[in-house]
Amino acid sequence: MFDDIDLLTMLQLVARVVADSLGNFLPVSPTSATADQPQG
Repeated sequence: MFDDIDLLTMLQLVARVVADSLGNFLPVSPTSATADQPQG
């Protein structure tokens, strides 16, 4: 049915949909929240 979409593109689409759907549900890792803040 989707002969023009390869596996890598399909996986990227699935990853984006899952991240968008569960983005607010899954907790954010603490390292990413503190990495942008200056130390001190």
